[in-house]
Amino acid sequence: MADLADMRHELMGRVQAVVTACCDYRSAFDHYSYLYGEDRREFFRQFLLYGHILTAAEIEAHAENGVPESPPTLQQFREQIDSYEKIYEEVNRIEPISIFQSWMKVDARPFKASLLNVIKWWSLVFKQHLMDHVMHSVTDAMFEPLKQTVELLKTYEQELPEEVYKQLEVGENLWWTRRFAKQPMSKSVSLRALQEYLRPHSLSLEGLSG
Repeated sequence: MADLADMRHELMGRVQAVVTACCDYRSAFDHYSYLYGEDRREFFRQFLLYGHILTAAEIEAHAENGVPESPPTLQQFREQIDSYEKIYEEVNRIEPISIFQSWMKVDARPFKASLLNVIKWWSLVFKQHLMDHVMHSVTDAMFEPLKQTVELLKTYEQELPEEVYKQLEVGENLWWTRRFAKQPMSKSVSLRALQEYLRPHSLSLEGLSG
């Protein structure tokens, strides 16, 4: 009987040890809970209005007239997207299979795949908003901000339709035309500005300054 009691005690100890190890393993992922626990629509709505999630203190301080809107800058979009890209790489390094106490196997593959999909969703929401902004704004006068947005999207391998690039090229031409029309300049200054524009297009201006 004593032997059975000892065996039972040892078995319960091993079970308790593996339960503790598994709970610690699960807790290690708690800091990702905000990714699937937050109201995604509300988070993005507030980001577009204020550039961040409002704190209780901000809401209380502006209870009478509401918090002033402060739309996010392109840099803030970059920071958000980069944060999700970093988290994606971090989660992607999670070991798919873990063994505890040499006998308990935990298969993290379903959880890992689900979490990666959620992270990718967050990242794509911000990228898609920028892409939509470019496609709906290619005829606007603010050419330079659009160009910067396109360059940012390229760093994340997000390609726009070919038609958008053509419209952006037209928009660039209009931007330069408006710039010359609105700012009277001497011949030398105008020539330098024109050279600045034409240089990427590999066009020669030799002989124009004579």
